[in-house]
Amino acid sequence: YDGTLATKKFKQNLERLGLNENDIEKTDMNVEVFVEKLCKNPESFKTVREIVLNTGKDMTKSANICVLCHKKEIYTVEKNIEFTNFEESAVKNELETKYDQLKVENCSLQATNESLQGENARQKVEIATLGSQITSLNTQHVALQLANSQLAAEKDMLVKQLEAKKQAYEILQHDQVTLQCLHEQLSSEYDSLNSEKEILKNSIRDLKSDNRDLKEHAMVLDKQLEDYKIELASMKDGITNLANLRAEHSKLKDDFRSLFT
Repeated sequence: YDGTLATKKFKQNLERLGLNENDIEKTDMNVEVFVEKLCKNPESFKTVREIVLNTGKDMTKSANICVLCHKKEIYTVEKNIEFTNFEESAVKNELETKYDQLKVENCSLQATNESLQGENARQKVEIATLGSQITSLNTQHVALQLANSQLAAEKDMLVKQLEAKKQAYEILQHDQVTLQCLHEQLSSEYDSLNSEKEILKNSIRDLKSDNRDLKEHAMVLDKQLEDYKIELASMKDGITNLANLRAEHSKLKDDFRSLFT
């Protein structure tokens, strides 16, 4: 017996009858011993007395028994505890029936106790399993909390990085618009300069042609200048010769005059 509710109830019933478990286990508990123990217990004796009186009342043919006879009978039972053979037989039969009922109840309680012990063992195993599962879940819960904390920190960091990226993107977008405008301006200037370049190329080509013509004309002029220089030198020689001739002519004139004077 391990103190379950059913076992306690069985023990309480035995104690009310003035019995205990050791008495049932140590002896076969014949009717005489059982009756003797019941009669020695004041509470159980009252129960036995009521059973005997009720049995005697049923077996009595006369329905009108005086109160004095009852009191005398009660006094006699309490003092001497001597029953007639018929009364003893009725008490024995009643007690044997009660004893058989108690044995059946005891067997039922033992079976119930064994079932409850098995159920208790199963529940202990389930409790141990649940405890292990709870420990595992607590460990997982702590791990998840740490993971959530780490993820929250990473989330905050990613949010900050995202904000920085957004700001950088806005700056780059603004720079892109500025560069696009600058590109369009430079493209326009390039087209303008390209047009001017074509004009300049045509002008240069014309100037080169003019320069070539001028060079050719300069060469012609240089040749003419050389010719003029040669002619000038020749003219200078002629002038010199002419002056000499004039001087000689004047001298000859003087000589000729002196001849005729």
